[in-house]
This record gives sequence, structure tokens and C-alpha cells, in this order.
Amino acid sequence: HCTGIVAPFASACVAAKLLKMPKDVLVNALGICGSQAAALQEFLHDGSWVKKIHAGWAAHAGIYALLMAKNGLTGPREVFEGKYGLYATHIGSVEGIGDAFDDLGQRWRTSEISVKLYPVCHMIHSFSDCIFELQSKYGFTPKDITKVECRIEKRCYHIVCIPEQAKKRPTSDYGMRFSLPYIVAMSLLKGKISPLEIDEKYLSEPAVLELIDKVECLEDETVKNVGHFPGWVEITLHDGSKYRWQQEYEKGAAEYPIASADIITKYRNNASAYLKSEQVDILLQQIQQLEQLPDVSSLLNLMVME
Repeated sequence: HCTGIVAPFASACVAAKLLKMPKDVLVNALGICGSQAAALQEFLHDGSWVKKIHAGWAAHAGIYALLMAKNGLTGPREVFEGKYGLYATHIGSVEGIGDAFDDLGQRWRTSEISVKLYPVCHMIHSFSDCIFELQSKYGFTPKDITKVECRIEKRCYHIVCIPEQAKKRPTSDYGMRFSLPYIVAMSLLKGKISPLEIDEKYLSEPAVLELIDKVECLEDETVKNVGHFPGWVEITLHDGSKYRWQQEYEKGAAEYPIASADIITKYRNNASAYLKSEQVDILLQQIQQLEQLPDVSSLLNLMVME
């Protein structure tokens, strides 16, 4: 999982800047991060929860690497390009790596980041959007449906579609987040995807299970869009009608921009699952004035669940 691999290095760089650490301390810290950057994806097969810690643990790893380096612990200086460094072990070669840095400091990649709108695997997002578009355009209900066909490229198919039994009958909330059949069914039933739709109580609801069993996932390289997560959905109704929608780019990508209102909706959907409505409102106001706050303590206090 790329977040768990690269985030320790990024965290160390950010922490070094904030703490005004000297260059040699950061160099050693990055070397130390090489021994902390790990994020196996075996959780994809059984729905276990470990991916939840990847981002937070990476931040922890970066800060601790910096503190260890500050106190004298050394790290390999060629942690990236060395014979047994990150590039050789994770990419397979160091050949041509230098070309990626030709425009360092000139071209900024921030604008290419895709914002996730739903708390599920990014590979599934466009399929939910396709469902929402089709329901809005044609007005059918879940009871009208006999089949939902989803076409997805190979690299995503094995992550969100198989093993079929595990994806059609997930056993945990994390398994649900990586199940295309489950998320498609909930998109049809609820008309939105928020933390409230990722709940194990739905695994025993006949209407949910019945709809999941109508979802057919097919591996199809013709829908591929390099660097993105497209969606392709065709819905067949009892009367024989067929409706299809294809989305080339996930919402939130540079090619499919979203508005501030979409981000606020996402925030409210997520925060309202855990915080009181008053906390949600006040926290939003503080976030929107972040650069004017004297420090972040008020934000942290608002994030406490009561």
C-alpha cells in the first residue's frame, strides 16, 4: 500500500521543516524511515482492519525517525537509490529514476491529487457515481432491478471483486469498503455512501443481500483509463429495459473537479457519524479559518467524542 510505504519519508520531511532540523538530521531520519516503511495488503482478502493504521503509523514513524536521528541514530544515506534501497526493492530497478527529478522544484504535483468523496476504496467511487446518475436520470427503484453489471479493469478487479464469496458476503466493515458488489448495492438502496452505510447490521438484511446477488463484476481492460479509476455500470430491469452509464474519471480528479460544497458534504457525512451536530458546525467554522487560528488546540478539543 503506497501510503504506508512513502508517507514515513514525507512525514519526516514535514516534521523536519516544522521543527527546523538541520539537513544531516533529516538525511539520517530518511534512512531510518526505510526500515519503517511497510504496508502489506493481505487485508484485501479477509477484510481485516490493518489498513486503518497505515497513514497514522506512517506519521508516527516519520516523527520518531527524526527524533532518533536527532539523538544520534544513523540511517543509510542511499536509502532510495542504493543497491538494497527503496527503488531497487519496491520498483525493481534504479534505472531511469533520476529522470523523475528533472523538474523537481518547477512542476508541482499537488493539483493532480484526486480528492476522495466516499469512505471506501477509491477504485469503487466511479461505480457509485454511475449508480447515482442512472437513478436520477431514469427513476427506477432497487425492486425494479434484475441485474447490475459492473465492468472494471484487471488491476482493480482482483482487489474489489474477488474472491467472490468474500466480496458478496463481507464479514467486517472493512471488508465492505473493498467490496464492489456491496457498495453498488448500498448506493442503489441508500442513494449515498457515508460511514453510516458501512455498517455490519446491513449484512443480515435480506434486501441488501438480494441486491448484492444481482451484481455481476466482469474484468474488462477496455474500460481502463491509466492513472484513474473509471466506472462502467449497466442495469437491467424486470421489463427488459437496460440503462448504462460510464464515467472515465473519478470525481475529485483534476479532470472531474468538484466544488467546495462537495467537500463540506463529505465532511458532514463523516463527522456526523461520530460527533454531535453542534461540534460538527463549530469544527467546520474553525477549519475554514485555520490560518487565522493561534494554534490547533481548539481543533483537537472539538474532535473529542463525548
